Amino acid sequence: MIDIAGSMAIGTSVVLLSYLAWRSAAVITREFSLRSGPLSPGSEFESEACPPEVVSRIFSGQDWEFVAATHADPLKKFFRWERKSVALLWVRETSAGIKGIIREHSALARGSENLEFTTELKIFFQYAQLRMICALLFALIALGGPHWVRGLALHANGLFARFGQAQEALRAATEEHSLRSAGSI
Repeated sequence: MIDIAGSMAIGTSVVLLSYLAWRSAAVITREFSLRSGPLSPGSEFESEACPPEVVSRIFSGQDWEFVAATHADPLKKFFRWERKSVALLWVRETSAGIKGIIREHSALARGSENLEFTTELKIFFQYAQLRMICALLFALIALGGPHWVRGLALHANGLFARFGQAQEALRAATEEHSLRSAGSI
């Protein structure tokens, strides 16, 4: 069994590693934002998931294999930085999209008369799961690069797409109910 000192050492190591991953990712995204310029005003959050082909390509190792075959160290260094930046930007935008969807859902739910506790609980757990996956992706990309987490990124993108579709269905149902209520007055 691990004694208290061992537990403290493991806990401290995990916290330190998490901090280093967060710090590394923050530096990369800041540099990328400075180089690429600010996002367009309308892109505060995108409520639609990227097409799976785009996500697959961002997190693919094929491009890295091609660049590595050139044996040009400056090119390899730039490619790793650029791909990591794009992957971190994707995670950041996906996370912002998830927050935007839950914000909109909360606003719609406040005006709804027929909420079901179990449905709302499922939505909350989906939201929490997606946010945890984004946090994990952020840390893993910062530490190892995007091609190591391709499967997890595709999974997150699929969950995000289903989350957005469920929100669209709720929005349509709410609008339909509002129209029927307004018509009966």
